[in-house]
Amino acid sequence: MQHLARRSLVPMLATLMVSTTLILAACGSSSNASTQSGPVNLVFWGFNQQIAEQAALFNSTHPNIHVTGLQQPTGANQYYPKVLSAIKAGNAPDVALIEYQYVPTFVANSALVDLTQYGANDVKSQFDPAAWNEEVEGNAVYGYPQDTGPMALFYNAAIFKKAGITSPPATWADFATDAAKIHALGKNYYITAFGAQNTGWFQAMFWQAGAIWFSIDSAKQAWKVNINSAAAKQVASYWDNLISKGLVDTSASDADFQPGWGNGMDHGTIASWVSAVWGQGVIKGDAKDTSGKWAVAAMPQYTAGANASAFWGGSSISVIAGTKHAKEAEEFVRWYLTDPGRLKIGVNEIG
Repeated sequence: MQHLARRSLVPMLATLMVSTTLILAACGSSSNASTQSGPVNLVFWGFNQQIAEQAALFNSTHPNIHVTGLQQPTGANQYYPKVLSAIKAGNAPDVALIEYQYVPTFVANSALVDLTQYGANDVKSQFDPAAWNEEVEGNAVYGYPQDTGPMALFYNAAIFKKAGITSPPATWADFATDAAKIHALGKNYYITAFGAQNTGWFQAMFWQAGAIWFSIDSAKQAWKVNINSAAAKQVASYWDNLISKGLVDTSASDADFQPGWGNGMDHGTIASWVSAVWGQGVIKGDAKDTSGKWAVAAMPQYTAGANASAFWGGSSISVIAGTKHAKEAEEFVRWYLTDPGRLKIGVNEIG
């Protein structure tokens, strides 16, 4: 792999790796056979509830194709095992949202359609080159980029002020100091939550520090794994110190995106979140009662005065192998990521 093998953000959750051992030769599709009369029917899976509204907009201008958008759960170890299982069972969606870090897994299992045969490179110039390259293996293109995930610090300015913190932490040392101040407000107050299962987020913490877990040995065409570098030890030691002192919330019910986490964000007992740019939309939905109290700053730095960030997430929309209507599916995906009306829905309602 050229671009795919070099990405730093490749969590490869254990359960997902088990799922990839599935035999995917029986790929199927939930859409109708190509000999049907009437419009071609496609099924689209994604995270956002607005996908049904967006599909409806497409359907209103494409009488020969009908897309049904179905929102899927996004909790840990739910979505991707479900997609892989559906592929094996022959009832997978025709189109699906695939985050960049999972694209290599799907490519390795021949689960995505190469879109170059449908003219993917004709729209290449409309996308950021770095995001586009997340979809590329050799000359193949396995999806169109939807978003990226540059990270920052979202924080509840009211809680920070209550704890006597006058400015957001510029360094991780400041963050640790502020963690103690916030925890002093009460035993249920934490500067942030640490979800052990959130490997994508945790690897981004390593990425910021310059630790690269996965690279490729071109001569051997093999993976090189390095999780024990000096930078990696620095990050692991830092968070281990906060955990051992009880300064971050490690309750499973309060892990990112869980109900307890949303409640903590909404009531100020979880006072900050190092997240990607899309995090503002999550906070808007999960912390409605503290609307107007949140602010954003750069990620804290390990070296004062530095300006290092990382990516968490970012996603593509891909055509799933086995669909009986790959051409029509690519038409929908292209429209989905280039049509101004669809993009307006995304910006206004999702962020």
